[in-house]
Amino acid sequence: MDTFARDIKQTFRLLSKNRGFAGALLLTIATGVGGTAAVFSVVYGVLLRPLPYPEPERLVRMWEVHPGAQPPIPGPHLSGPTYRAWSRSAASLQDIGAFGGNDYTVIAANGAQRLRGTRVTPSLFRLLGVSPVVGRFFRDEDAIDGAPPVVVLAHSLWRERFGGDPAAIGKPLTIDGIDHQIIGVAPSGFAFPEKEVGLRDDRRAIMLYTPFAVRPRPGAKVIDFLEAIARLKPGATIAQAEAEGISYARSVDRPFADLVFGNGNPVEVRVRSLVDQMTIRVRPALMVLAAGVTFVLLIACANVASLFLSRGSDRARELAVRSALGATRTRLMQQLLTESLAIALLGGTLGMFVGWGLTAELPVFAPADFPRLNDIHVDAGFLMVSASLAIFVGMVSGMVPALRGSRVDLAVSMQAGGPRSVGTSGGRIRRVLLALEAALAVVLLVGAALLARSFAELVRVDPGYDPTNVLTADVRLPATAGPEALSSQLAVAMVERLRTIPGVSAAGGGDMAPFGSMISGFGFSIPGMARADGRPVMATALRAIITPGYVEALGMRLREGRIFRADDMTSAIRPILVNETFAKTYFADGRSITSRSFTGLFPKWLGKDTVVEIVGVVQDMLPADLDARPQPQIFIAEGGGAHIGHVTLVVKTIGEPAATAPLVKDVVQQMRPGATIERMGPLEAKISASIAAPRFATLVLIAFAALALVLATTGLYGVLSYNIAQRRRELAVRGAIGATRGDLVKMVMREGLGTMGIGLAVGVTLTAFITRAMASALFGVTPLDIVAFSTAPFILSVVASFACLIAARRAVAIDPAEALKAE
Repeated sequence: MDTFARDIKQTFRLLSKNRGFAGALLLTIATGVGGTAAVFSVVYGVLLRPLPYPEPERLVRMWEVHPGAQPPIPGPHLSGPTYRAWSRSAASLQDIGAFGGNDYTVIAANGAQRLRGTRVTPSLFRLLGVSPVVGRFFRDEDAIDGAPPVVVLAHSLWRERFGGDPAAIGKPLTIDGIDHQIIGVAPSGFAFPEKEVGLRDDRRAIMLYTPFAVRPRPGAKVIDFLEAIARLKPGATIAQAEAEGISYARSVDRPFADLVFGNGNPVEVRVRSLVDQMTIRVRPALMVLAAGVTFVLLIACANVASLFLSRGSDRARELAVRSALGATRTRLMQQLLTESLAIALLGGTLGMFVGWGLTAELPVFAPADFPRLNDIHVDAGFLMVSASLAIFVGMVSGMVPALRGSRVDLAVSMQAGGPRSVGTSGGRIRRVLLALEAALAVVLLVGAALLARSFAELVRVDPGYDPTNVLTADVRLPATAGPEALSSQLAVAMVERLRTIPGVSAAGGGDMAPFGSMISGFGFSIPGMARADGRPVMATALRAIITPGYVEALGMRLREGRIFRADDMTSAIRPILVNETFAKTYFADGRSITSRSFTGLFPKWLGKDTVVEIVGVVQDMLPADLDARPQPQIFIAEGGGAHIGHVTLVVKTIGEPAATAPLVKDVVQQMRPGATIERMGPLEAKISASIAAPRFATLVLIAFAALALVLATTGLYGVLSYNIAQRRRELAVRGAIGATRGDLVKMVMREGLGTMGIGLAVGVTLTAFITRAMASALFGVTPLDIVAFSTAPFILSVVASFACLIAARRAVAIDPAEALKAE
């Protein structure tokens, strides 16, 4: 113990004598440990931390697919018929529940307030294993027709609205104009286990839960598409549940379900772990970040090892004296390893605070739809990882210097020039470490370049409209406002008023808009078209009911025919627009599809005898994700007195859309005081929010790559500077016998760039294998993109050249006479 204490004291004495050396060591270690610990917190919190429910490994998500088909409704959904059949007699499932996201208008003291909520089946809280803090959760009788309206509050809403008073149970809460009885409160910290309930730019927490019943609809030409969660029975496997789900999905009558879920091969059911499905979108990016920060840590270890080797060469005489006085090689190794571990733990302590700060800030900068943000925090695991990383850095970076430093040659070390000899194993080891740093830096630089190129391709995607100076706003009308308030005529009247606002160049409205809160899909048969067996051709498409002015406000591009006119609202023949994908998919005969008329195309919305005419073809419009494939889409002219309850206003402005937002709000409130406005903002901002996840991953990896570049080039400069100092006498002799400054510069450049060149070659080869794993995180570029593989080595070569030139200045500044005199 006394020996250990002496070694620690010796370590701090050495550090105090060379503060520059100490600062470089501690900063490098703190950077590597802090960054790695922060990324570990994110990866563990999002991907590995168990969900906060009993036996979370038994929770699964399930959905239906038709292999080879593109369903009009994106996302993992289960059909109502399959859900009902499965829930009645599931052999592999202990319980099954369904939910659907919703927003509610709640009457508050300061007016109507729009809160995020979700509808849940009575079984859902039960299968999650959650108990209310007060009151109760839903029972089966709460979800039957005619049951009194009830609601469960989130803990935060209960505290905010009722001060946490248990007497709130039984009180009424007006939701969408209807009084609901409060029956329970969810526990504090309860997080609903599905991020897809919200929207890409929506950070709001779920505040309300209402009962949801999955009822059969005999004869209805619509289909429920649900989001479902289940708990496996003890011993049951995902494969068993999947096989069982396929059996039920294929056994039920589902003619209209197939329209929603696609018309490809026979229906299949997918079952996946709940946590895996929640994080599937961000998993590739997090794996890339984890690999990136691991490389940064390894580069930091190589840098620290190089610094320890340099310091060990300077201490050769000291270690020789200790050996001459009786210290064994084991004792010398113990001392050197103790020093490296002590320094690493000190740097790791600093790194812990760096990681703590990064962990606190990362969720702030993360995209709004990033899953499990609440599970990212500093805890005992973070502290253990920080300490383990520090020990790892100390052992990895200190082992080689300790082995070499303990192998003392007394005769050489005690000579005047002994420790300054060149061509020693220490120099070779430093060059190997330098090449390793360069190779790892190349991997990070290429990875960052690939993500940057991928993000650039994503940004360049043409969404099929012009979002410049476009303001969108979702207007909701309470169900109790009456038929007149819910009439589609209100949307038309609002649009006409909006066009009179100064600074508005175009305005329109519809029940669906890009990055809006609703995507509607449906199936239909095309009259006059039949399959070989005589059955009608069944088609699927996204549907939007829009007003005149919608196309102009969005800047949609007309490919054929015309757009809607004002007289289309009252025309006996209902005009529709279709997109290019619709035309290519269902009318691929090469003839113009405009002016084609059909009867009974949309009986649900227009009536079975309504004549529909295709008047125009517009460019494909991406309603949500920029990396999605275009789907068939139909735009129907708004008209009549249909009840809509929701409209998304689209306003094209001459100047900044934000300046027009208050005027739009005033128009809506004047025309319908009970209406609520949500998600009002520039369309460009919503597009930006939709690509926040790849932007976040790209920026973080670029930061890691920049850090790796700095560490590698400073390591190069340090090695060259140390070699120049060690070879001072040799360089002086070269200068004395006629070597020019240019000769000395070339020698230093050749030595530095030669080592870096080896690292570059190894790094490019290694990267060619590693980047294949990034394929799922890339868009529009290949894992072997030639631009990325050319740019990254070029950047490293240029920066390394500057580092070599700066180091070479020290070589040419040596005065031969002074250097030889000193020797």
